[in-house]
Amino acid sequence: MSDLFYLLSRYLLFYRTKIITLSFSLALVIAIPLGLSLLSNMLSDHLKTRALSTPLLLGAKGSALDLSISALYFGEQELPVMKYKRVDELRKSNLSEAIPMYRKYRVKSSPIIGTDLDYFDFRSLFFKEGRPFIRIGECVLGSDTAKKLDVKVGDTLISSPESVFDIAGAYPLKMDVVGILAPSLSADDLAVFTDIKTSWIIEGLAHGHEKLEKTPSAILKREGETLIANASVMEYNYITQDNIDGFHFHGNTDAFPINAMILIPKDHKAKTLLMGRYMSDHKSLMLIEPKKVIQRVLERVFDIKDVAMSVLLLLLAATFAISVLVFTLSIRLRKNEIETLKRIGTSKFRVRFLLLSEIITVILISTVLVFISIMITYLFGDSLIYYFL
Repeated sequence: MSDLFYLLSRYLLFYRTKIITLSFSLALVIAIPLGLSLLSNMLSDHLKTRALSTPLLLGAKGSALDLSISALYFGEQELPVMKYKRVDELRKSNLSEAIPMYRKYRVKSSPIIGTDLDYFDFRSLFFKEGRPFIRIGECVLGSDTAKKLDVKVGDTLISSPESVFDIAGAYPLKMDVVGILAPSLSADDLAVFTDIKTSWIIEGLAHGHEKLEKTPSAILKREGETLIANASVMEYNYITQDNIDGFHFHGNTDAFPINAMILIPKDHKAKTLLMGRYMSDHKSLMLIEPKKVIQRVLERVFDIKDVAMSVLLLLLAATFAISVLVFTLSIRLRKNEIETLKRIGTSKFRVRFLLLSEIITVILISTVLVFISIMITYLFGDSLIYYFL
């Protein structure tokens, strides 16, 4: 029996190139449809979870899909803005809680999300280190952002300018990192959170000056109790306890911009009233249910997936057919080899065993490769989804 296994090992080693090529080919055409199906189901669960936990989204007239992707997953879609006064209007209506969001700027590749403390409670986010922001100029990092930027509580971050040629915009703002969130396996892990007013400061809607009384040379003229400064007055781009009183906003904050608002209705009646207030014919605003928007997207995704799966199944059938053809031709080409084995006393059983072992080896290697690829997809699929969503 040992001589049979020795012959088998030498036989498989001699034809290793063909066996490995066929094994990888079969594994690939089997793993792709299975992996695609698994990833699509994971994507569906990921999108649905975030959308189902968000009752309503309010935004300026535009694309409902863009509003959903931007507000839920912090996508890079440019959203039209609405005025902050809408937040106060909704809060005074007693129909729902309102959580404002403003996403426009970044720290390197991480989006800066201007919001308020209610957002952390709404998303059930916990702090791994530090605390929430309590004043302008402070920020909280998602877990992955903290790792990627290699910062910890007590460090500082500087917002990235929109463009290197943005000479008329705001100065980049240096922010204190006061908290780091625990991993949530969501878009929140990749963001930088600040107070909504901090995001307005980054936009240049507010700034701070050194006190003019301490720098008489900077005073251009006096008009009663009003002091008019010249261009030598330094503008702060770092907010501290010492200079925070020197920051002021230009204009009425009610007119300042936000991208979206998460609404949490008090009850079903309140939700119905809100839907009626912001019907599709509203001239400037739209109210959407994220779960319905995402469901429509998923229906399209699964339609495309079904087409792709059909093509891949045809490819799988073609690969199996080619594999059968390769084995058949291989046996015919090795007719002399088989005759030689028979003449030296090899039984028909052993000859068939050698030929079948090649097929079995290909199937076993393919199965192992498919299993490994599916396990990798299962273990890292969620990470891939929320990184590349």
